Amino acid sequence: MARWILRLYPSSWRRRYGDEMAALLEDRPATFVTCLDLFIGALDARLNYVPPERTVAMAERLKADIVVRFCAFVLFGLGWLLIARFNDPSATFVPAAAAHPGLAILLDLFRLAGILAAIGIAVGGLPLVALAVQRAKRRREGGTLRLFAWAGGSALGFLLATLAVAVGHPPLPYVLAYLALSLILLILGSAAVSMLVLRADLKERELRHAHLPAVLVAYGMLSSLLAAIALGALVAVTGPGLFTSQDVGPLMFSLGVLLLGFGTLVALLGGHRVSLTPAGGGPA
Repeated sequence: MARWILRLYPSSWRRRYGDEMAALLEDRPATFVTCLDLFIGALDARLNYVPPERTVAMAERLKADIVVRFCAFVLFGLGWLLIARFNDPSATFVPAAAAHPGLAILLDLFRLAGILAAIGIAVGGLPLVALAVQRAKRRREGGTLRLFAWAGGSALGFLLATLAVAVGHPPLPYVLAYLALSLILLILGSAAVSMLVLRADLKERELRHAHLPAVLVAYGMLSSLLAAIALGALVAVTGPGLFTSQDVGPLMFSLGVLLLGFGTLVALLGGHRVSLTPAGGGPA
């Protein structure tokens, strides 16, 4: 009876544990309680068992998806930075916004959606980075720790440069230099973070916790993109002169929208690369 119940287990489970379980059953009598326990185990295996090799493959796919979304957000972030200063100088923007309140509303929505997307990146990604660094320190993996140092240094440099621009209100040549520096720092930082995540020994259940924040990030990016497009259309209809009076000119605004759109598209398509339930298996 007990051997017959073993046939109820998934074939992948039987290949891995079948011989060991059969040997155990030979050493002890198959009581009713044993058979009942085996039957419940078979039901649980049918519902929840995922072969180790499939779990590893899913973890790698989840890590790749997180990296794709993160890099998409970096592209989005560059576009966001190009457009976020559209109200500078305020001497020309404020009168236009007073005449057409939609300008200020759309700019605020654009900024808010981008900030919420950044918060989602932090909520979903920082715990994974912390786990990766903790395990690298425990195993004395110097390469992983150096990647973390590169990522941290790039982020710090970017924040300091952004703070200097926000406080100082420099002329346009300095703003362009800031954007070039930001591009370099973001490329270095995103490459370091991507390699850190891909090389880290992260479990599937840990990676799944980043899925919901990643979805929220993608739709936050989409909302910011739509607000930017609506803002550009409203400016073109009600006050095209703003495109020449503001620090953010038509070329910078258009480039920003393109980066927003490309980053958002990559983030949205990235979510379809990974199924949350492995084919042929139950949840992990």
